[in-house]
Amino acid sequence: MVLAGAGDPILGGADALAAVVRRSRSPWRFVGSAVKLPPVRLVARLVYRVVARNRYRMPGGFTACQIR
Repeated sequence: MVLAGAGDPILGGADALAAVVRRSRSPWRFVGSAVKLPPVRLVARLVYRVVARNRYRMPGGFTACQIR
């Protein structure tokens, strides 16, 4: 996932997802804010990588989604 906005830094992965959640009206906004904290950010980035590498195995995933 990549997030690019006018005048904003380009974000990718867990950082981009956290920024989208922070800007939403969802009650989960606090999770997006928590990702700013270094220990939480580290865990979020690791989890994001695992999910991204295995997205083709998830429900609705396709072999074409596999990262090579």
